[in-house]
Parts: sequence; structure tokens; C-alpha cells
Amino acid sequence: MNILYDERVDGALPDVDKSALLQALQERLPDLDILHREEELKPYECDGLSAYRTTPMLVALPRNIEQVQGLLRLCHERQVPVVARGAGTGLSGGALPLEKGVLLVMARFNNILHIDPAARTARVQPGVRNLAISQAAAPFGLYYAPDPSSQIACSIGGNVAENAGGVHCLKYGLTVHNLLKVDILTVDGEHLTLGSQALDSSGVLHAIAALSAEYDLRVANVFHAGDGNMHPLILFDANQPGELDRAEALGGKILELCVKVGGSITGEHGVGREKINQMCAQFNSDELTVFHAVKAAFDPSGLLNPGKNIPTLHRCAEFGAMHVHLGQMPFPELERY
Repeated sequence: MNILYDERVDGALPDVDKSALLQALQERLPDLDILHREEELKPYECDGLSAYRTTPMLVALPRNIEQVQGLLRLCHERQVPVVARGAGTGLSGGALPLEKGVLLVMARFNNILHIDPAARTARVQPGVRNLAISQAAAPFGLYYAPDPSSQIACSIGGNVAENAGGVHCLKYGLTVHNLLKVDILTVDGEHLTLGSQALDSSGVLHAIAALSAEYDLRVANVFHAGDGNMHPLILFDANQPGELDRAEALGGKILELCVKVGGSITGEHGVGREKINQMCAQFNSDELTVFHAVKAAFDPSGLLNPGKNIPTLHRCAEFGAMHVHLGQMPFPELERY
């Protein structure tokens, strides 16, 4: 089942008049840089999951918080979906844009605002590169511990969104364990602060080999032994017809195997569009309904990065129709297409 946004199973998106939206943005935010020509939009059609691409309707490149607030407020007024993007290195499809939406690129927010070596804290903007934080802290004998393999390019905002890890996570934990406070803007431009400056008070191979043989694709397994993360690297040739589809199907089976043996579909890369079908294997309809309710509390119209992280029950119904276990289909109460 394709992971690209499908309005039939992921929910209908508002129809947006591109020209009218562009004009409104230019009138309200004349200093905001907006890309709208086809050749300007192409570089933003995917993140690190480059097998799947969608050209965004518009790309916005703000330089200050007022521009971000203004864009969010206008898009909220006009019911226009917005997808935020950092450096675009993520492997989950979390920054995959929408044809009917605006891609909000935070790359220009790249300043390190303050480093406190005594408290061992740093205050940075979301577009700061992961490695740049360690480089700035190095004169004090410090470094920022979560170190994904893309640290030379990935941004801290994206790390927070995906809860990125790395080899140091065995000792120091993931991004969530190294974060004190986050300032955010809601979908309608309201400013919120999560956390504070204070600290909070005081985790097969044979089965994967069998799947590898079944799908006739080699799998190289890499591990973070300390925190239990596993990275099955599926080797395929995209130039060979059908191999990408086979690789995607094999990856999905491995994720479902992880859930079956008591694990999770993701330990550090998060869920964007990639892995969204397997959310249906890990969580039941009641749990997914609660997830949607939490998101709806902050984004009642479903305009902020729609279709990411949490599948609709209809998507799960369609996915479940292809996965019958012991004669029982998941979500039997939902209509099959």
C-alpha cells in the first residue's frame, strides 16, 4: 500500500486557490520569501526518504518569528495545510510536502542564542545544525550528545520532531532525554512554551533472515545494543522493476514482526509517512482515536502537517484488509474499499 498521501483513505484536503493564496501572503507579509515556480519547488519535493516525492504548492522561507506567525494565521484562516521542514535529512517522510499545502522551511532560523557552560545548556533556534551545537560547546569541553548519522547537516528542530538518536544514545539517551524547554507556535500562530529550564523529577534475527529469503532481498542488520534499536538495511536496486516495491513490503513485514515480539515500529527515526501503515499494527482503533483527539486539541481543522504520524482509521481498515490474522481483520467495524 503506497505511503504517499491519499485523500481517499487519509482524509480529504481543502481545495486551495494557489494564485489567491500567493497574493494574500505577499500582501500581508511582503518581506516573506515565497517560492512558487515549478523549478523553485522541485528541490523541496522530498526529504531523506527520496523514493517518494510530492511537489508542494508553495514554499515559504521565513527569517523571523513574526513571519512564521503571520503565515500560520493566514493559512489557518483559509484552511490551508502546512508542513514544516528543517534540513530535509529525515528518513521517515515527516517533511514530505503536500500538493495542496504550504511547505514552511525553518532553515534560516540558524542562530545559537546562548550557551551556559556551568548549567551545561544551550538555547538555539530550530534551524541550527546538530553538529554546530557541539562545535560551539567544544571550547568549554562539552558536546551535544544525541548524534544522528546526519548530524553534519540535520537541524535541531527536525531532531526534536523525530526524537533523533545516535551512537551516544546508549549512555545519554535520545533527543527527548536532552531537552529542557521548547518554544512552539500552534497551527493558528499562538505561542506556547513546553517544559522549563529545570530538570524533570526523578530496550528475531532468524525471522528476519526468513523474510529476507522470502522476498529475495538481502538484509544487513545494524544495532544500538544498549537501547535496543535495530536498523535492518534492505539492499535493493531501484533500477530493477519491482525491487523497490518488494523492499517496501519486506520493510513493513519486519516492522510487524517487531510489534509481534513485543517491540515498536520505531525507536528513534519517528513516523512520518514511512511506517504509517504499520502504526495500524502497533495500535488499536481506540488508541489511534485518542492520538487523533490529542492532535485535534491543538489542530482542530487538521491543517498542520496532515496525514503524518497517525493513520486514519480508514487507512488502517484498508491496510487491515490486506492483513488477515487468525481469520480476524483489524477494525472490523470500518467499511472496506
